[in-house]
Amino acid sequence: MTSILLMLLLSVIRTQCVSPVPSCPASCVVCSEDALICHRLTNIIDAPGTTQAMLLTEGSISTVQPSSLSDLSNITVIGLSHNHISELGEKPFRNLPFLNTLLLDHNLLTSQALQGGALTNLTRLEVLALGQNLISMIQGVWFEGNKALRSLKLEGNLLTSLDSGSFPLNDLRDLESLDLSDNLIYHLHRNTFGRLWSLQTLDLSRNRLSSAPAEAFSYLSWLTNLNLDLNSWNCSCQLLELAAFLSNFIQQPDKTLYNGRRMVCVSADNPAVTTVWS
Repeated sequence: MTSILLMLLLSVIRTQCVSPVPSCPASCVVCSEDALICHRLTNIIDAPGTTQAMLLTEGSISTVQPSSLSDLSNITVIGLSHNHISELGEKPFRNLPFLNTLLLDHNLLTSQALQGGALTNLTRLEVLALGQNLISMIQGVWFEGNKALRSLKLEGNLLTSLDSGSFPLNDLRDLESLDLSDNLIYHLHRNTFGRLWSLQTLDLSRNRLSSAPAEAFSYLSWLTNLNLDLNSWNCSCQLLELAAFLSNFIQQPDKTLYNGRRMVCVSADNPAVTTVWS
């Protein structure tokens, strides 16, 4: 997010040196040949082909079509957060070769809206924000070809189960941060994160996990930050392997288990056991 803020600062500075775009609505706080920052729009407005950053937030935009963005060959940041987007046209971001950051959080996107390949083959994309939508399941094919992706945010959706096909087999090898917090996840497959070899930060807090296979995390050799708090843990014998993994994880100086003491047992075979690990 630091890179986004720096880009915005640069954009504001540039507005002092370039002429504004005449057609910009009054709600645009930045409107130049390099950047657009606007609020409360009903649709994606035309922007110059020189535009590098476009942030259209807190509006009622409902759809993103290829024609809306097709001329923005220089764009690196698109922010459409806090709108009403429920529909993505056929590959609306496909002709944006320098797109680095795509923010679609706080919209009305469903799993069905993502099935048409709208998010595939974004070869330079590093940050993808899909949090606070209505996504109930994910499939690895949605993210194929996104080999530069470093951060994927899916917090605050309606996800319930993650299996071995939830993430692509080979295309997210450089993913470093994955946020799955504030969902309804009750099931993890032991190979859910199997090919996310570079993963460093994983957030599964505030879900409905009662158990989880230790193998889901143990082969993530670069994992340094793990958050599993505020789930519905059943501290039975089935959870012993996970408890052993977490105990070993927390003892390593470069590892952090966030709010480990909040991994409270909702139920337990032994009443003396109150947390998943101790």
